[in-house]
Amino acid sequence: MTTRREGAAPAALGRLAAALGVAAAIGLAGVALDAQPALKPLSIDAIYDPLTRANFSGAVPQVSWLDDTTYLLRRPGATWQRVNAPSGVAAPLYDATAMESALAALPGVSRSDASEASRAPLEFNAAYTRDPIGGYEYQYSGE
Repeated sequence: MTTRREGAAPAALGRLAAALGVAAAIGLAGVALDAQPALKPLSIDAIYDPLTRANFSGAVPQVSWLDDTTYLLRRPGATWQRVNAPSGVAAPLYDATAMESALAALPGVSRSDASEASRAPLEFNAAYTRDPIGGYEYQYSGE
């Protein structure tokens, strides 16, 4: 005659509950890992594109606030961007080609000098609306 041990059923239930808990934890971990954002592949554009390249150097971008919702951003090797903070929409601060044409139209300024000046580092006034270039000031359009 077989006898039943007292407490055997609760112990088996405890092991079953522990196994179910482990399985649920593994399942949740799999779902959480699947919800992680996909890593972008490392490509030549990701490394060298002047506007969208990844910053591996840790160089801090230049940021200057214009008002409560707009700031200027310049990453090393890229042109200044005007960024709308609430939306995150960025646009170039100025059209370098238009600046080059405006400078080249000045008496005594060659096309090559105008091209170089339009892409050189900028020195703004306090309101970030003008940049002195070779004795002239280039006024940025307010958008």
